[in-house]
Amino acid sequence: MIITSVSHRDEMLHKVITLGDKNKQTLGMLPEGAFHQHARRKTILAAIDDGKLAGYLLYRISQKKRFVSITHLCVSPEYQGRGISTSLLMELKGKYKDVFSGMMLSCRADYSHASRLWEKFGFKARTKKRSRAKKEFYLVKWIYDFGNPNLFSDLPSEGQKIRAVLDSSVLIKLSESSTRESAEVHSLEADWLEDEVEFVCTQEVFNEINRDENLLRAQKTRDFLRKFEVINFRPDLRDRLAEELKLLIKGKTDNAESDRKQIAEAMAAGVMYFVTLDQELLDLNESLYQKYSIEILRPVEFVLLVDEVSNSLDYRSFRLAGADYDTSRIRGEDIEPLVRSFSGCVPNETRQELRTMISECANDVTKGLVRVVRDKTAEAIASYGIVLHESNLIVRFIRIKRTNISSVLFQQLIRDIILLGIRKACNTIVVKEIQLLDDEKLMLQALGFDLCAAAWRKICLTGFMPLSDVLSHIVVKNGLNIPASLFVLSDGTVKTNLVADLERKLWPLKIEDLDLPVYIIPIRPLWAAQLFDFYIANVSLFGATPSLAWSRENIYYRSVNPVSEKAPARILWYVSSEEKVIGRSRGIVATSYLDEVYVDRAKDIFRKYKRFGVYEWKDIYQLADGAVLSEIKALKFSDTEVFRNVVTLDKINEIMIKNNRRTNTFASPVEVSIAIFKEIYVTGKNE
Repeated sequence: MIITSVSHRDEMLHKVITLGDKNKQTLGMLPEGAFHQHARRKTILAAIDDGKLAGYLLYRISQKKRFVSITHLCVSPEYQGRGISTSLLMELKGKYKDVFSGMMLSCRADYSHASRLWEKFGFKARTKKRSRAKKEFYLVKWIYDFGNPNLFSDLPSEGQKIRAVLDSSVLIKLSESSTRESAEVHSLEADWLEDEVEFVCTQEVFNEINRDENLLRAQKTRDFLRKFEVINFRPDLRDRLAEELKLLIKGKTDNAESDRKQIAEAMAAGVMYFVTLDQELLDLNESLYQKYSIEILRPVEFVLLVDEVSNSLDYRSFRLAGADYDTSRIRGEDIEPLVRSFSGCVPNETRQELRTMISECANDVTKGLVRVVRDKTAEAIASYGIVLHESNLIVRFIRIKRTNISSVLFQQLIRDIILLGIRKACNTIVVKEIQLLDDEKLMLQALGFDLCAAAWRKICLTGFMPLSDVLSHIVVKNGLNIPASLFVLSDGTVKTNLVADLERKLWPLKIEDLDLPVYIIPIRPLWAAQLFDFYIANVSLFGATPSLAWSRENIYYRSVNPVSEKAPARILWYVSSEEKVIGRSRGIVATSYLDEVYVDRAKDIFRKYKRFGVYEWKDIYQLADGAVLSEIKALKFSDTEVFRNVVTLDKINEIMIKNNRRTNTFASPVEVSIAIFKEIYVTGKNE
């Protein structure tokens, strides 16, 4: 008996799919495409006995929660009672026990045999709640703790779920018993989706149901809808969006009007996923996405998307075509207009309270600062105020007008504040704004902030430091208080993934002991400007860059060969030569973390990552030389740090020679040592 990972080219994958399909009544329906997706990521373990499939374990990696989430554990009937389940769990545990915080799964409470297995193995039953399914049963969340310190305090909890609207075509089928024809819809009831997705319905759907001439079915659907939250929104915004949608969703029938209202209600409520079986709406997905960032998806498409979206560092990324945003320090005469702009953003806050906060930050010219972000019409859409106190940068307020970019704008403001704290030589950043949305709190946690005494605090360090110095640093000791022994294995080697977590938490600090692969990757100036380098774009951080995506993470596409990058890793971005770019080419301009390497057919990989919004299909088509079925590579990267100084090609090669490497023109990716990375990083950051 051997236990091995199943790849997407492995003939064993078909046997896994067959076994899963035979047991879908217990496991829940998983689309075949999801099996292939997991196989590409090598997140299927198979127990194989002389060529026979004895059982399999299919799981997901939640980088945000730092947990391994078990989706399927299935054993063939002839192998049951022979310890196959335990062997698969032991293999999974051994693979990730020094990497993540633990394993988790959701399982029906009435599955007594499975419950005994989880308890015997060491899982603990943490929560119990009612399932969304038509039949009444309860789901238990089981947690197996690896005992590793959790540096991102609250991330393994429930957190912010993906919200998706279900339209009437889906809701009616969900309210009925599962059949072969409705299997796709009932895949939305899979247990593992409970932790990731909150399905909601529109107000307009009740009017659609009211038009159902089958009165019995209509009443059954109304009863079923009691399980779902009905979204709230501003009616005037819904009406304006519905009017705009007449250009895309044409027709004067009741159904056409209802479709426009449902999608308008979803957008007005900030729900950017709409699940339907209506082919006419599905055909409009690309047009609606380009204009409004809402995705219209079949149930199976949504299920395939969930894993990618829920594991994203960003709550949402937006394409801002022709964006023209500017940030500036306010003057005295700006205070009253600013008060008028943001009055009412925070419940129960008076204008005088807001005016006082803004004035206190703006009037202290040596230690205070208020910045305002304006759109291309000069309207204020965001503002924050800070004061410096001893070695702390204190954020007194953050105000953002609620639009479809407010989440990602909040994230960009916080990163801007972190970099400001570094420039001001602050040890700690303290966010005292208490009126924060749930997803904003999650973003603060993901960026290294911890909630302490009613304020969010982040340790602020920079440069290169050995792990021992980091852990003995007085600021770190006071802020984290984690024993150094927890970062080291019994043989003295460093726990790479845990140290990587620490470095990400202390961003932009770099830890010398973190021995990740380093790749120098070439990129054209155009894509560097679009993806991260605001210096190349010749604008400020919020300046006018066509198709700019404000995003903590992004995607860079390239050909499959010649280098097989492995994640996690570091990237040094080498901008190639181009006549139109002066000063920011033929050199390294930034560094990022490489989070994922994904290879797939051009058309499939574009569909998977199109929400990142910088690339268009014509760009991918060109990279694939017009062969849409040929494979290309997507590099998902995050937490980019842009260098003010370009590390020139001559300087890079000088460093290469010094470290016994040949000179290079970097026409394709090159792997280098951590020593080379350190020299290049220090050179680029030497401000």
